[in-house]
Amino acid sequence: MTIFLHILGESTSEAAWRLIGIAEEFPQARIVALDAFTSFDQAEWVVSIGGKTSNITYDLSLMFPDAAFIAKFVAVYGADRLVFGTDYYDDMELRVPVGRYAVEMAGLSAEDQDKVCWRNASRLLGVAE
Repeated sequence: MTIFLHILGESTSEAAWRLIGIAEEFPQARIVALDAFTSFDQAEWVVSIGGKTSNITYDLSLMFPDAAFIAKFVAVYGADRLVFGTDYYDDMELRVPVGRYAVEMAGLSAEDQDKVCWRNASRLLGVAE
């Protein structure tokens, strides 16, 4: 089973640091941290601290538009723990797939882009290719 948890930047109830306690308490759980890169400070936290907990995958929904964070995360932890996500559930006319553009701009290999944009989600959800 994959667990999805919001860690929206600047939210006290969804603070990213709380996620580590849950991940450590349930090390066998696969956790997807939604909205992980929604502020500059939180994106820095994900790259410097959050990525160290291996059972957490980070989603790119509502991403703070800076491809450097994706490049840094992949350089340190690999591409297997990032997953493309959108917030297209409410008003697609006003939404831009910032995460997708950031993945393209991060300078990742085609294989790593493939992982982030669909293979990782496929694996986490148990969907056959």
